[in-house]
Amino acid sequence: MGSNQPGRRVWYRSAKGIAGFAIPLGLYLALAWGYTGGICVLYASVGLPCPGCGLSRAWGCAWRGQWLEALAMHPLFWYPVLMLAVWAVQRLRRGRSNRWFTVFLIASCALFFAVYAVRMAALFPHTIPMVWNRKSFLWRICRGLAALFRR
Repeated sequence: MGSNQPGRRVWYRSAKGIAGFAIPLGLYLALAWGYTGGICVLYASVGLPCPGCGLSRAWGCAWRGQWLEALAMHPLFWYPVLMLAVWAVQRLRRGRSNRWFTVFLIASCALFFAVYAVRMAALFPHTIPMVWNRKSFLWRICRGLAALFRR
């Protein structure tokens, strides 16, 4: 009986940690969805599209067989599947992360940010999904301050 207690304590601390993160995040996402129309933290808070902006819409287009539209929404929509497959293979082969996989993850992040920079330069703010969110929290605060100072 005594050997089971430490496992329960670890589980309880893990559950508290997950709840301590998930509950505020869920509340923020619900608030963001209600006030700004989106759940992306960057898009809802600042109003700028994030590097993953358009991934959900791209998968929706791909699911309907609209491959060109999917690539237009996000050219790397397929890449997270590749990342998951590489991760699964390396976990099955090695059982833990290795240096090659770490380099792969860093290169993947660099690729996403490079594509983001190109998309921002070419598409922002006039082409969906790379548009400015005028309902964002920052935009609302700036509008409120501007109205306050105009008086």
